[in-house]
Amino acid sequence: MNGTFHKSLKNPNCDVLKKLDRVLVNEEFTSKFGRAHAIFHPYLISDHSPAVLVIPDGIVCKPKSFRFMNYIADKPEFIPLVENVWKKVVNGVPMFKVVQKLKALKKDLNFLNWQNGNIFSKVKDLKQKLKVAQAEVDDNPFDKTVKAEAVKLLNEYRDACKDEMKILKQKVRVKWLEDGDKNSKYFHSILKSRKSKSRVESICNDHGQRFFGGEVADQIVEHFKKNLGSSSNTQPVEDLGDIFTKVLSAEEANSMVVEVTNAEIKEALFDIDSNKASGPDGYTARFFKKAWPVVEMIYV
Repeated sequence: MNGTFHKSLKNPNCDVLKKLDRVLVNEEFTSKFGRAHAIFHPYLISDHSPAVLVIPDGIVCKPKSFRFMNYIADKPEFIPLVENVWKKVVNGVPMFKVVQKLKALKKDLNFLNWQNGNIFSKVKDLKQKLKVAQAEVDDNPFDKTVKAEAVKLLNEYRDACKDEMKILKQKVRVKWLEDGDKNSKYFHSILKSRKSKSRVESICNDHGQRFFGGEVADQIVEHFKKNLGSSSNTQPVEDLGDIFTKVLSAEEANSMVVEVTNAEIKEALFDIDSNKASGPDGYTARFFKKAWPVVEMIYV
């Protein structure tokens, strides 16, 4: 554990302050206690902030939000499924139509993902079956039925491995290693560390009171209600003077409100990395790239 560095706390003009305190854990600890977190207290007269490691007794199960899994975009059922939903009539402006049809797609896409089962377990199961089948081929090299079964399992195993790699690549969101090794342990380690870093287990309000669990979200909402839900009187500014030195020309301003074309939308979406989410609805850019021949019709 490192300390909290400050140049001179007694000097009121000193603004050098760096918090270096850390609680270090290994991969095994993260695997066993995924919800563990640390609470740092004021360092007072010490160079270190006291850290309290909290290990919750249990995990509260919450409904999972929708996440589009990229690998299902390569399944033969994907395009017909999207096309069937996209043909439904929705009244409203183009953006409203897109949102409603994306919402309608979520249930069917989740079902398609569910049909493929647990990919990681599927890979392990097929690997064991393939070993047995290949051993039978070695024992019966002239049996065409045994060979055909081994070839079938080999193809299924390869497809499952590809799906597994796509899922890992999407979840980890790091640049793909180009050394030919799938590095499963490396990717799983990154996944665990990301889960630990992106959680907010407790929060303090303006009065220093700490809240845990489900109360965290309520305090965040209250904070923004207090800061964004209030209004105050403002005075009109007649002469802006030199406040705004850089302004758009009339031509540039008009170009910002012209109608957006299909080509521009396609160019923007296709420029996004396939593993990146294009919005809070859970869909990745991979969805739009794969389904573009179908979904672009809504703008026509």
